[in-house]
Amino acid sequence: MIRVTQAIPQPDFSLRLTFSNGEQRRFDVQPYLGKGVFAKLKDINFFSRVRVVGGTVEWPDQIDLCPDTLYEKSELLQVTEQPAHLTPQGPRKPGSALGQVLVFANDSDSIPTDMADYS
Repeated sequence: MIRVTQAIPQPDFSLRLTFSNGEQRRFDVQPYLGKGVFAKLKDINFFSRVRVVGGTVEWPDQIDLCPDTLYEKSELLQVTEQPAHLTPQGPRKPGSALGQVLVFANDSDSIPTDMADYS
């Protein structure tokens, strides 16, 4: 399963996301603004408090979005090949799939225990 590893809020109410497969994507949150619990995200200061938790994005008050939705409804910006020293699998072999980087935008105490060995 592809997970969010980094989330950077943008002034246009979008998120620049990095996923565990090395892709950087842009997710537009504007269509969700004003709907149910997402109404709080209209405040740019609140929106900017986004953080990565458990492979997805979350705001205060446990407002979150499904990582599948974030991936499927976002536009690809770029694919970044991850340095071998940052991949959990170790050095890549030529022609192998991209490694995964576990970069968290929040405190290290929120790293899931199954990923703690890679931090």
